[in-house]
Amino acid sequence: KVVVTQDASGYQKGVAISGEGGLARFRQKREGKDVWMEGEAERIEYDSRTEKARLFNRAKVSSGGDQVSGHYIEYDAITENYLATNAPGSRQGAPAGRVRAVIQPKSDGQPSGGQ
Repeated sequence: KVVVTQDASGYQKGVAISGEGGLARFRQKREGKDVWMEGEAERIEYDSRTEKARLFNRAKVSSGGDQVSGHYIEYDAITENYLATNAPGSRQGAPAGRVRAVIQPKSDGQPSGGQ
């Protein structure tokens, strides 16, 4: 289920809620890049004014080779930064209280092994 609202300035907010036992999912092409961002969680909120996506409960986000999972993930599309937390005592395939992240190094345009 998705509910989208729009304010007087034309900015939209969306909330996607999973079905029983399932996950809500999204997929979005990153602006100016040939990379897709995908995410899933029990609840996903997106605010077009701030360009932030918030994922709650069993949250996972992947973009390019980057992958982040935890109880809560906030992604800022403007800064391309993640904020991820895990609920105390939760288990996401990692020790309680931890998140899992795989972040790929950014290319500097130099060939590997260069000086």
